[in-house]
Amino acid sequence: MIRKLNGALGALIIALLLIHMIGGAFQLTGLMPGGSQTLKVITWATLALIGLHAVLSVWLTLPGLRSRPRYFRVNALYWTRRLTGLALVILLAAHTFIFMGESGESFRLRLFEGPQLAGQLLMVLCAAVHILANLDPLRIGFGVTGKKAFARDALAILGIVLLFCAAAFVVYYFRWNISWKKI
Repeated sequence: MIRKLNGALGALIIALLLIHMIGGAFQLTGLMPGGSQTLKVITWATLALIGLHAVLSVWLTLPGLRSRPRYFRVNALYWTRRLTGLALVILLAAHTFIFMGESGESFRLRLFEGPQLAGQLLMVLCAAVHILANLDPLRIGFGVTGKKAFARDALAILGIVLLFCAAAFVVYYFRWNISWKKI
């Protein structure tokens, strides 16, 4: 029951993240103005669901630590899921602090140089690995047959959106360091 709930949370988080990533990428590239109240609500709801997903994942992982051997080669996918999830929690916290002001408002003129860009690109890469490592269990949990078609469609959508987001961070990096820094 809890695994199904966590899987449903994961699917909802992916959908909300796609909206957040596309909206955020448009804002970072300057194609859309910032400050959308709808995107803020989606962002905070996504963050809350990610927190719940993380808590449920830890709760589901703890009993398995005793029964599963800790050999990385044998359980590589299991540990990939857990370690990328942990890394994402840390990277999402950093992402939140980079793009939030003291009052909780969106604040996009904070320092955004090489280390911040590297952290954001690492977050995108980590999200890609975490989502891809968990696609098969998600598919099975929802009873979706046709593994090839599901994987192909998921990879296409995620790949395009994640590449767009990575490009948006790079564009934002150049905008911040060339345009705004001179002011």
